[in-house]
Amino acid sequence: MYPSWVDKVNNQSLSKGDFYVQTKVSPEIKIHACKDFLSGKYTSAQVCEKYGITYNEKNCSSTSLSEWMAKYRAAGPEAFTHSHHNKSYSSELKPQAVEEYLSGKGTILEITVKYGISDTKVFRRWILKYNANIELKSYDPKREVYMAEARRKTTLAERKEIVGYSVLPMVGITKERLPCMMSHTARSIPG
Repeated sequence: MYPSWVDKVNNQSLSKGDFYVQTKVSPEIKIHACKDFLSGKYTSAQVCEKYGITYNEKNCSSTSLSEWMAKYRAAGPEAFTHSHHNKSYSSELKPQAVEEYLSGKGTILEITVKYGISDTKVFRRWILKYNANIELKSYDPKREVYMAEARRKTTLAERKEIVGYSVLPMVGITKERLPCMMSHTARSIPG
């Protein structure tokens, strides 16, 4: 029996044996999948089937489940908490992690977990850059760049004026006809 939060994905009912590709998996599903696997009651294939995780039958493995398990073993359920901004890494950490991997001191997954790198894909990009002699720079996300809510609010009159100068000439509506048209739609425009 599937847990209630797995019953429907993309509004499609699941039945035993169904597999689907899910681009974003909730932290709750990741935690439950890890706990089920660690309990010893389920094989990796059964966990993947239960939670709809991609499973490679040829290799008898799941990359996603393996990554989740490594993170879960290292940090517990907190490994899956989502931050509201991108993680930053110093320019010293990046080559250190890459050089450790290239010298054979760990797998991509082991190094990713050891250094707290958000995803193996991020680490793989560092390796590619390092091997191409591209400098691995510090990444410091600028919060103000992403703060759309900090924009000034516009009034209904200002929005009408903007539409009058930019959009209306393209669709062949004159500014004289705008007040008549806007009176019918003013209630639907947030103000």
